[in-house]
Amino acid sequence: MDFNFMQNTILEDDVVILRPLQETDFDNLLPFSINEPDTWFYSLVRANGKENLTQYLKSAVQGRDNESEFPFIVFDKRTNSYAGSTRFYEINFQYKTLLLGFTWYGEQFRGTGLNKHCKFYYYNMLSRA
Repeated sequence: MDFNFMQNTILEDDVVILRPLQETDFDNLLPFSINEPDTWFYSLVRANGKENLTQYLKSAVQGRDNESEFPFIVFDKRTNSYAGSTRFYEINFQYKTLLLGFTWYGEQFRGTGLNKHCKFYYYNMLSRA
C-alpha cells in the first residue's frame, strides 16, 4: 500500500466526496457539534461544543501530520451538504492493514445508506491498491 499523508487525497463518486479533514472545517461541522449532543454520547472522542470540536479537529490533523491516521470530512452530494467525518487509522504499511473508524454522521444522514456507501467505496478503492 502506497499512501502519501501530505497529498490532499480526495475520494469522490456520484454519491460522496471524502476529502482530508482540516481545522478550517470547523464551521462545516459546528452545527452537528452544537445541535446534536446525542451524537457524542457513546463516543470516546467527543466533538460536542465549540471547544471539543476545536480539539477534535486539532487532534485529527495532528494524527495526519504524524502519519498515524488520515481523517476525512464526508460530503453528501445527494443533499449537497456536509454529513460528518470518518478516518483511516492504525495504518500499518508492513502488513498492509488499516482500520476504518472514528466515524460519525449528523442525524439526518443516519440510516440513509451513506455510511454503508462510504465503507464499500473504501473497500473497493483499497482492494485495488
